[in-house]
This record gives sequence, structure tokens and C-alpha cells, in this order.
Amino acid sequence: MAEAIDHWRGGSGLASSPLSGQWPDYIDQLGNYVKRMNAIHGHRLPRAVISSGQWLVVFIDPVSAFVEGPAQSTSIRFFERATFKNEASDIYRLISKDSLITETPASVRPTEVLKFLTSSTLDKCFHAVLVSYETAGSTVFGKKPRISIHPALVLQDLAGMRLTVLEESDGEYMDYGADEEGADLSLDTHVAMVSEVAAALMRRTSEQLGVELRPSSTVDFLGFPKQPLQGPEVLTSLVKDFPKHKDNWIIVTGQDTHFVRARPDLACDFHSWGTCNAEQRAAGHTAIIRPTMSPKALFADDMPHHCAHRDVLDRRESRCQIPMIDERLCCRSCTFAPVCWPGTVNPLLPCGGAA
Repeated sequence: MAEAIDHWRGGSGLASSPLSGQWPDYIDQLGNYVKRMNAIHGHRLPRAVISSGQWLVVFIDPVSAFVEGPAQSTSIRFFERATFKNEASDIYRLISKDSLITETPASVRPTEVLKFLTSSTLDKCFHAVLVSYETAGSTVFGKKPRISIHPALVLQDLAGMRLTVLEESDGEYMDYGADEEGADLSLDTHVAMVSEVAAALMRRTSEQLGVELRPSSTVDFLGFPKQPLQGPEVLTSLVKDFPKHKDNWIIVTGQDTHFVRARPDLACDFHSWGTCNAEQRAAGHTAIIRPTMSPKALFADDMPHHCAHRDVLDRRESRCQIPMIDERLCCRSCTFAPVCWPGTVNPLLPCGGAA
């Protein structure tokens, strides 16, 4: 077989191959595939396998054999069906994911990005945030939630690998600021500060890669594995747990630098539990008068980012990307609204229908 590969690589015809039967065609098909992957994508295949079901051939270094040469017989393993069981450990060692793939770390700094991808293998870039869910206050009066936001990037390469870029930062707590009169309940200041840090992280990463990064929309993101709390209607998960750190998540936000808007995109009376109750559509038995951990709600009743409408909360259980962070966040103040409520919602939402 090694001689047949060298024969093929030298450009000799299939008819004069040292192998007979269908083997010259197998070598030609596999060799062209390995060459194409190497030439077009710069991807050095770690293994190549062909099988009839009755036998299995593993090429341990296919690029060396089919592209660089010469092929080494010691880098080709042949297994027959009768021995599959007895040689299962060898087969596993040769072609299992654990043997072939080095998982990317939970996050890397901009100066470490080139260890994993280059500008030529980069496919898309997305803004993201590391969300840390914390608690504060006395157990006597009840703990309150605090949510800090750390800007991040998620880079996606041509092979589908996703790499999180993150630098140590103090984080920005999601708190309302105030206008000059001290009366404005908005996240203008918070969102602007997160955006500023996110832009700096994007610039530093661009400098390392030698190209100007432009963030793509969340619709272009391949998605993370679904979180347990998400239902079947969530087609693409934009959230993943941050390994080994409870209540920390990486959230892909696409072209936005945050998953919340500074203000909802329309005025709505259903931020108020009393208004919802008057229509017999209030969530829970009473209004949420302060941030709570059960249900998870950072914004209290009648605040612009709070939703008190039972019907909306019921319907979004199978759609919401962030229930583990805030169960009562107004959908109109979340940048994921077009993802969770695509197109025109039927039946219409009480606050206006289309997201």
C-alpha cells in the first residue's frame, strides 16, 4: 500500500498501480481529498480512514504519505473485522477524539490567539461577554443578585473551532445610572463602558492577527451545545458555561457588545405588576419590589428592564437564552429579541407583536 501511494503521488496511472482491484481508486480518492484539504484550507489532517465494513485502514500521517512522501508502511495500520474486538484499544488510540484533538482552553489572551489560528484560518469574529452572577448583602435581610460583565470575543475558524478571547478586567456591574437630574432609569452608562472595553479588546486582537476584525451577526454563529434550561425552540445556543467557575457564562452577542440594550426599544405598561394584574395577567402573586434570586430578577417592578406579564414569561420559557441570569428581563430590552422571537410572533406579544 505504501508503494501504491508513492506510485500515485508520482503521477503514474492507476492501471499500473502495485495494488489491484478497487484499491487504486481508493488511493486516488483519498489522496486527492488529503491534498485538497491541505492546499485549500491549510489543514493537516491528523488521520485518514477508509473502510468497507469488513476491514479498516488507518493512515497515521496522511499528509506525510500523500503530499510530502515517501509513504511509510509503519504509518499504515490494517484491521480486519474478525479482529476488531481484540484490537479495539488500538483502534481507539488511533482515531478517537481524545487522541486526536487538543481542546481549546476556556479562554486565551489576545497575545495567545496565534497559537490556535491565523488570519488565513479565521472565519468569523463575534463580540461576547463573560457574565458573572454574584450575590451581595446580609443573609438576615436576604441576599441580592449582582451581575458583572466582562467583554470578550469569540473567534470561529474555518474548521468550526471556537476560541474565546478574554482579558482580566474589573468588570462592569449592571446598575442603573442617572441623568443630570438623577431621575433617568437607563443602562446608558453601563452599556457605553462595556462597549468601550470591548472595542479595546477587539483592537488588541486585531493587532495580533494583523487584520482588522469586523464582528458578525449572531445568525452566523455555529452555536454552543444547548444549556439544560433551554427548550427545543432555541435553535442556536449563544451561551455556554465557563469551565470550573459556577455561575459564570460566556454569551455570544454578535455585532452588539452586550446582551442588554440601554433602554427597551418601545414604551410598555407591562413593566408594572399592577398594570398586568388589572388585566389578570400578572406573573406571581405580588410585585417584585427589589432584586431577587428566586425568581432571578435584577430589575424590580416598574423598572424599564423588568417584565411582569405572565403570558410573555410563560411563552419565552422555551426560547430565552439567559433564564439562568434573569428570568424577568424585558425581551424588548434584550439584544437577543430577534433571535428568540424571530419575525412576526403569532399570537402577538401584548407589547406589540414583532420583535
